[in-house]
Amino acid sequence: KLAKEAENTITQFAAKRDLWKNLVTEEKAQARIIKMSKAGALKGYHGQLRSLVKIDLKYQKAANTAASGWSTALVVADVDIAFRCIESLKKNKLGMTRFIPLKNIRIPEPLQNIHELGVEGYLPELIRFTEEYRTAVYLVWGDTYVAKDRKSAISLANKGYRVVTLTGDLFEPKGGLLGGHWRRSPDFTKLIPSEESVHDLSTTIKALRKSLSSKMTDLKKSGGSLREFTEYINHFNNVIDGIDLQVRETLET
Repeated sequence: KLAKEAENTITQFAAKRDLWKNLVTEEKAQARIIKMSKAGALKGYHGQLRSLVKIDLKYQKAANTAASGWSTALVVADVDIAFRCIESLKKNKLGMTRFIPLKNIRIPEPLQNIHELGVEGYLPELIRFTEEYRTAVYLVWGDTYVAKDRKSAISLANKGYRVVTLTGDLFEPKGGLLGGHWRRSPDFTKLIPSEESVHDLSTTIKALRKSLSSKMTDLKKSGGSLREFTEYINHFNNVIDGIDLQVRETLET
């Protein structure tokens, strides 16, 4: 039973590890920055912008669409920190990601709220955040209004405003339009085994090897037939060797 559980675990683990290995994407790049921060090698890292603000469920589709990918940007203290992160990503060939250096952002001029029928409001004012992140919020969302429906959005866009509907349709003031089925972007980092889970798997492997060795010894002492059980043991020893190799490769990644 223990051997079969280990085999199932490594099958799932290998698929996730291969996915992670082949995803040279923003998620992998950000995982590197987060690891540096947790190790104490990076001062001035605040986190993903979307984790530093609060957005009511009603406005989440609108805010995520309007951010055009910047809601997952990493907020850091200044541009020097951002450059350190960028150089680390280049050195390790881990993809690209976006940075918002708080100290170096030019404070954008807030727009006036529009009090018209069908207008929910000025997007930054519909987001909750601490004063520390005001410039970051206005950098990403400071040019956008939220409308209740497409009709209201089109009316505002025709007047030269950038508008997003509650359902996530984005209208650019110069005529561009972004729309379709909206769904939350998957967090790939949650699909990938953590370093702790890798160590847990390594512990399981050791327990498995010890258990198989013990059972083999007991069977020899009992004088029972060894042929079938020996084949079984050899098969799972090969499985264990494969797990050991993948654990080592993962820890080196």
